[in-house]
Amino acid sequence: MKENSFEIEKFNSWAKNYNRQVRESDEENKYPFAAYENIQNRIKEYVLSRRGKNILDIGIGTGTLAKLLYDKGCNITGIDFSKEMLEKTKTLIPTANLINWDFTYGLPEGIKNNKFDIIICNYAIHHLKDNLQKLLLEEAFNILKEEGTIIIADIITETKKEMEVARTKDINIWDDDEYYLIYDNIKSWFINKKISFEKYSYCSGILFMTKK
Repeated sequence: MKENSFEIEKFNSWAKNYNRQVRESDEENKYPFAAYENIQNRIKEYVLSRRGKNILDIGIGTGTLAKLLYDKGCNITGIDFSKEMLEKTKTLIPTANLINWDFTYGLPEGIKNNKFDIIICNYAIHHLKDNLQKLLLEEAFNILKEEGTIIIADIITETKKEMEVARTKDINIWDDDEYYLIYDNIKSWFINKKISFEKYSYCSGILFMTKK
């Protein structure tokens, strides 16, 4: 796995305005963050409905979602490749275990002996090519408790055709250097896992993945 230095620098510089740009995209119901607030609320609702509260957030960013869970008593471990993003997160959730790590290399060794109730990857996995996405999810399943859930929120459609429709709609702003998930493909990667998909906009949704 090659170091993603360009992406790291981009997100370091983006940290200051990231939350504002997410909010504007959501309010306009436009790619890439259409339905973002609804998706965050759904994740919060799901996590808080579960018994276990040991949470891993892969690509924690500026910590806005993690803050919602932290305030309700969840124990947060967060990974991000941007130091600037993590500095913002630290001000929101000062007692969280925050790890500066480029997850294009998979998960850091320091957490591989842990077991998590919920593993979240919120608008982050699209930075990895398909084969690396699969490897990251395999590692995530290894540290997921038996009754736990992996939650992936992102640019996701059920079929390849739907993704192409979304891309065509937003062709002038679409980022062809990112690798968006398609539900049909993910099911084929993990045929022995239970995977469900909830659609939230023409281009976004949530995958819920459990071991059985």
